[in-house]
Amino acid sequence: MSSEKNNSDLDNTLNTSLHDDATWGPWVLRLTLSGTLIFMWWLVIYDHGVVSHH
Repeated sequence: MSSEKNNSDLDNTLNTSLHDDATWGPWVLRLTLSGTLIFMWWLVIYDHGVVSHH
Protein backbone atom coordinates (compact mmCIF):
# COMPACT_ATOMS: atom_id res chain seq x y z
CA MET A 1 0.00 0.00 0.00
CA SER A 2 2.80 2.39 0.90
CA SER A 3 4.47 1.95 -2.50
CA GLU A 4 1.24 2.84 -4.30
CA LYS A 5 0.88 5.95 -2.15
CA ASN A 6 4.45 6.98 -2.93
CA ASN A 7 3.84 6.57 -6.66
CA SER A 8 0.69 8.67 -6.38
CA ASP A 9 2.59 11.40 -4.55
CA LEU A 10 5.32 11.31 -7.20
CA ASP A 11 2.74 11.65 -9.98
CA ASN A 12 1.14 14.59 -8.19
CA THR A 13 4.54 16.24 -7.82
CA LEU A 14 5.36 15.76 -11.51
CA ASN A 15 1.97 17.09 -12.58
CA THR A 16 2.39 20.12 -10.33
CA SER A 17 5.88 20.77 -11.71
CA LEU A 18 4.67 20.56 -15.31
CA HIS A 19 1.80 22.90 -14.52
CA ASP A 20 4.15 25.39 -12.87
CA ASP A 21 6.51 25.27 -15.85
CA ALA A 22 3.64 25.89 -18.27
CA THR A 23 2.47 28.82 -16.15
CA TRP A 24 5.81 30.46 -15.40
CA GLY A 25 7.63 29.62 -18.65
CA PRO A 26 6.28 32.58 -20.69
CA TRP A 27 6.75 34.96 -17.76
CA VAL A 28 10.37 33.88 -17.26
CA LEU A 29 10.99 34.39 -20.98
CA ARG A 30 9.39 37.84 -20.90
CA LEU A 31 11.32 38.88 -17.79
CA THR A 32 14.58 37.64 -19.33
CA LEU A 33 14.03 39.58 -22.56
CA SER A 34 12.86 42.69 -20.70
CA GLY A 35 15.77 42.46 -18.28
CA THR A 36 18.24 42.14 -21.15
CA LEU A 37 16.82 45.15 -22.98
CA ILE A 38 16.79 47.26 -19.81
CA PHE A 39 20.35 46.18 -18.98
CA MET A 40 21.60 47.06 -22.46
CA TRP A 41 19.77 50.41 -22.33
CA TRP A 42 21.29 51.14 -18.89
CA LEU A 43 24.71 50.08 -20.17
CA VAL A 44 24.49 52.62 -23.02
CA ILE A 45 23.34 55.39 -20.66
CA TYR A 46 26.09 54.48 -18.20
CA ASP A 47 28.82 54.36 -20.86
CA HIS A 48 27.84 57.67 -22.48
CA GLY A 49 26.64 59.45 -19.34
CA VAL A 50 28.79 58.53 -16.35
CA VAL A 51 32.05 57.19 -17.77
CA SER A 52 32.48 60.06 -20.25
CA HIS A 53 32.39 62.59 -17.39
CA HIS A 54 35.37 60.84 -15.85
